[in-house]
Amino acid sequence: MPLLFPQFCLPAINDRGVDSENATLDWSDSDHTDSYTLYFREEGATSWDTYNEISSSQYSVSSLNLTSDFEYEWYVEAVNSNHSSSSSESSFFTEITTIPADPSNISVSASGISSVKVSWDDNARNEDGYYLEARRKDRFTGWTDWELECTLNPNATEKYIMPVIGAIEFRIWASNEVGDSAKVYSGTYYR
Repeated sequence: MPLLFPQFCLPAINDRGVDSENATLDWSDSDHTDSYTLYFREEGATSWDTYNEISSSQYSVSSLNLTSDFEYEWYVEAVNSNHSSSSSESSFFTEITTIPADPSNISVSASGISSVKVSWDDNARNEDGYYLEARRKDRFTGWTDWELECTLNPNATEKYIMPVIGAIEFRIWASNEVGDSAKVYSGTYYR
C-alpha cells in the first residue's frame, strides 16, 4: 500500500512548554506510517538537522535545542518499511524568549517649519515594533504627561512629528510578546 505524506499543520508554539531553547512542533497523522522524521534548520542555513524515528503514534516533538530569537524552518516526512513519503510543505517559526534590545542614540532635529525628526539606532532583532511617546512643556502648567505619539513597525529608525512648538521630549522602546525594552529618553528639544 502506498505511503501517504503527512497532512501538514503549522507549528504550534506552546507557551507553557517553551523556554530559551525549546519549541513544540505538531503535525497530523499519516496512514501506514512506521515512524516520522522531522527536519529543521535556522533560516538561511544550508543543511538540515533531523529528529529520526519518531513513533508513528507521536504527532509532536519538543526539546529541539534551539537558539533563542532565531527563525527556524521545518518539515516532516512519514516513513514505513517500503520508503519515505513526499515531504510536507515547510513552514517557519521564531523562538522568541527574550525582550528586545534597547534602542540607543535617540536624537531630535528640526525638519521643516514646525516639525521635528526623531531618530534612533535599532539594536533589536526580535521586536514586534516600537512605541514613541512625547511630552510637551506648557509655560503655565509645566510638563504634560507622556502621551503615545505612534507605534512603529519593526526595524524603524526614525519618525517625523508635527507640529512642534516650544519644548518637547521623547522616549522610545521596543516591544515583543515577551515584554518591553528599557525606555530611552531624548533630551529636551526647543522649537
